[in-house]
Amino acid sequence: MSFGTSGSGADLHFRALPFLDKKWIKADVSAALRSPEDLANLWNHLVQDEEVVTARLQTSVNAAGDVAYARPDGKYYCGVQSLSCSCCKGVCSASASCSCSACQILEAEEGPAKKTPPGGQLQTSQNQNQCETPGGCSGTILDSWLWSPIPTIDEKRICSRKLIAEQREICLQAAANCLSATRTKQLLYVYRRYFVALQRCKPDEKAIATAGDEKAVSEQMVASEMATDPAKLSKNSSFDRDPRASATATTTTPLKDCDKATFGLARVGTRAALNFSFAFLRRAWRSGEDVELCSELLSEALEALQTLPEASLFDTSQMSSLWIEVVEKSIKFLRQVVLGDVMGGRCLVPKADRHIALNLLLELGAQKGTLGGSLEGISLLLTLHEKDQEEQDDNRSPPFGSSGAPLVPLLKRYEQIDSFAASATDSFHFGPTESFLRFLTLPESETATVDLKQAAVIIVSHLDRLAKPHLPAGNYSAKVNAKTNSAQKIFTLGWSSCSPEMYGFTSEASNASAQLLAGSVPRYSTATIELPPSLQVRQVACTENSIYIVTTSGQLYSIHSSCAETVAPKSVEGLEGVSVIQIAAHCEGRHAMALSSAGEVYSWGAGEGGRLGHGDTASKEVPTKIVLEKQVTAIYAGASYSAAISSVGELFTWGRGTYGRLGHGNSDDKFVPTQVQALKAYKVVDVALGSGDAHSMAVTDGGLLFAWGDGDFGKLGNGSCNGSPLPVQIEGVANVARIYSGSQFSVALSYDGTLYSWGKGHGGRLGHGNSEHSNVPKLVHALEGKKIVDVAVGSAHCLALTSSGELYGWGRNDYQQICPSGVSRDPIITTPLLTTPPTLRISGMTCGAAQSIVWCASSTLGVASKIPFVVDLSEHTFRQLDQLLCMVCPGTGPGDIRHPPSQEAECIAVASLNLLRLQLHAMIVNNVPARAVGLVEGSRLLASLKSRILTLAGGPVVLKTMQEAAQWTLQVGWSILLPTASERAQTLTSLLPVGHDAAANATSSNSSSGHRFMTDLLVGSLMAEGGLQTALNQAINAQRSQDCGSGSGSTHLSLLHLLKQLLRNNSSLTQ
Repeated sequence: MSFGTSGSGADLHFRALPFLDKKWIKADVSAALRSPEDLANLWNHLVQDEEVVTARLQTSVNAAGDVAYARPDGKYYCGVQSLSCSCCKGVCSASASCSCSACQILEAEEGPAKKTPPGGQLQTSQNQNQCETPGGCSGTILDSWLWSPIPTIDEKRICSRKLIAEQREICLQAAANCLSATRTKQLLYVYRRYFVALQRCKPDEKAIATAGDEKAVSEQMVASEMATDPAKLSKNSSFDRDPRASATATTTTPLKDCDKATFGLARVGTRAALNFSFAFLRRAWRSGEDVELCSELLSEALEALQTLPEASLFDTSQMSSLWIEVVEKSIKFLRQVVLGDVMGGRCLVPKADRHIALNLLLELGAQKGTLGGSLEGISLLLTLHEKDQEEQDDNRSPPFGSSGAPLVPLLKRYEQIDSFAASATDSFHFGPTESFLRFLTLPESETATVDLKQAAVIIVSHLDRLAKPHLPAGNYSAKVNAKTNSAQKIFTLGWSSCSPEMYGFTSEASNASAQLLAGSVPRYSTATIELPPSLQVRQVACTENSIYIVTTSGQLYSIHSSCAETVAPKSVEGLEGVSVIQIAAHCEGRHAMALSSAGEVYSWGAGEGGRLGHGDTASKEVPTKIVLEKQVTAIYAGASYSAAISSVGELFTWGRGTYGRLGHGNSDDKFVPTQVQALKAYKVVDVALGSGDAHSMAVTDGGLLFAWGDGDFGKLGNGSCNGSPLPVQIEGVANVARIYSGSQFSVALSYDGTLYSWGKGHGGRLGHGNSEHSNVPKLVHALEGKKIVDVAVGSAHCLALTSSGELYGWGRNDYQQICPSGVSRDPIITTPLLTTPPTLRISGMTCGAAQSIVWCASSTLGVASKIPFVVDLSEHTFRQLDQLLCMVCPGTGPGDIRHPPSQEAECIAVASLNLLRLQLHAMIVNNVPARAVGLVEGSRLLASLKSRILTLAGGPVVLKTMQEAAQWTLQVGWSILLPTASERAQTLTSLLPVGHDAAANATSSNSSSGHRFMTDLLVGSLMAEGGLQTALNQAINAQRSQDCGSGSGSTHLSLLHLLKQLLRNNSSLTQ
């Protein structure tokens, strides 16, 4: 297509390159109509990508059937992303040094394209225009008439027509070059590019739909296969872990048969060994011989288990089913020993051996790391306690021990378990379990005995402590939309191809105007980086051209930020089987490092100056382990050098050494990690590395700040602009907790949440309200009164996160890297500005050179379906929780609760309800059907749980802490506990007052709290999703059927009764 202006002398030629289609499908074309700035930016994209050019290029069709264009050097390119090399970003483009195979075939068949000199097409067009008018222009004719005879009438008419045509041409040129016409042409080009991308992407969408259907069919086939024979395909089989296994299945049949035979022999041998060991122990206890050997065998097994970390058996995908069988058989045998059933009803096991067996059983529960395993141990302790109380006078079966059992090591193990949540929520308050643990003091001696019931309370209180950070914020009761809220939201800001903040582009192929009309906050309506729902962000780091994401499960993902198509994170190759806990990268660097949970450091990327630490300057394509004979706890990356902190606080640096940035007293490069001797007497806890004219800083455990390297603009904070090749202590800021460095400036965070900055002030990067430099640390006054918990620094902008989840930013904002345009379009923000809406709670952020990445808290998002010690969505877990509630709250009727429960019973009940609330919340978030966990409608388990929770939530004489826990549980899980509208209506009717006297009694202080909560909740749940309408329709149908003489056995409510009860309840509340 040629879009030119008549007589303008320049034609524009349009060519849509295929590899940019996915970019243009996200173009917000409506914004081009609203804003001239957005239109100009979209037009600039067309020009910069050379999709609109002034010269017509030679074209041909290559072997793949794509249109190929001739480059100035004579080669062809088609604009298709089909290259496998990384140097050209995989695109056969005009600027690429490589070309695809189809274009190479075209070049070989037709020869190199003709080289057209720049402007050649333009010159031809001009010559054509000059030749189009025979006889010359009107000015030439008029000049010829000066010394010629008087022109005839016909000549005058011809001259006047020429004058009119020339004036018309001038008017057309003026009209075509005016601002409105120029914008109209640009708008037509933008819309044409969008529609071309839309048309090309339609076949892809159909292919995706077809692939989705094929995937669904394959999943159904796998499900039916597993239903027929579960042994054929395990969830943890090699086929699930390695997709390539299915491709080679036909060639590895003999090997698989050999593996099956070996596995079968191992299972036979293991079962024989277990049965022999159990038989030996039974025989020894029966005969009374070799009792010491039995004790020694059990003690050695217990000591071996105590050396393992907790939850070591949690991930069963990495375990053989043989070992899982061994653990389950051992648990079954030990339970018989502890309960005294090992001899068929007669217990001859010594008391000491039963204590060891109990410790073994509880240790195995801690090693399994499942909530069901820990709850089973708690139920066993309560059962043993009750059994000892009943068998005090029974001589045939000696009591387990009324004085307790030596469980101190096990209880200390539960005390040392940290929460598995990425960040805690503020949705819980100080409860009875927190009070119990606060005033709890365990015996110092590991052999001291602990009361069995008290041990059960301690364990369940710790489980409640671990579950609190995962509980939904604000007692979340609405059902979560799995399509939009099942994953953690990650937003990108700034000039990045994976960010929606490129003017005129959005993160999805949709119109953003509808979101603005709906009142949503601009540019925060859609997450721009999508992780699978089961993954949660631990850390994000940026390099010059990549983004790395570390999940809480220890996986590392990457995104190539310069490739418009690559917006989905990909797993980093070379770290299979490595649990990553930290990633280190610099926004201006080209290398990265990863720290494993074992304290090992891996590095990859550019190797100039020895920054990778492998003893040379070679680059590494895949992560390679650094040889460092130290246990590393933290790693840091600068633009051209690196650092690490050992477990004892030693600081090691390596890489480019100019300006003394390594802290070794010279400017030499270091190719391997080298300890900074000047800080040998200190324990370093944090480090910041810079870029360019680099400077480095370190913080000790005593809050002291040291700096070294280049000193331009006073960025070292020593009161001058002088650099130092050795660390020097910086005065003026005390109790430093964290330190950060940007381009020519520094930021320090103290333990009390106060923020200081110094160095270059250009662009407002210091946050002091101006652009002045500072060679000493200065307080950021705008953030006084805010407790800052984390800071992220880019090249010239900063972000600060408060304890309440608010995000403030300052510095350069020319690419909207601080905040969306709806918050501020100022290119420079000198004073910290709140960048996020109050409804968006931020839990973490990081900065690139001119971009920012923030992610929200996961209060109602991304609760995993399986978390060690706190989430275990299985029928066994719900049965254990129901059993615990039955033990501490045996009565289900209002009259059964007569005396206030003990502190132990209160702690167990509240913890059990909180754990049940978390399980119900995890089911809703992950869309786990109730049938999968045994809570199908009409089941005994669901009826028992519902009965106890309703009694505790609405009972008249219930302890306040227990009632609140039950109410919160019901508020979160009413859709599971009361699944049908009829059931909710039945429950509502049973709670509403029947007469005027009853209505008056319902308003009394003793019963109003529980009844009013239950009434509000049930009415609200009936209103949700048309439930009340359904109940009324059923009542109407039931009334009609009764009027027609049908059977009276309907379970639906009477319409008149339901309306009468609702009206009476309303009148009683308004009186």
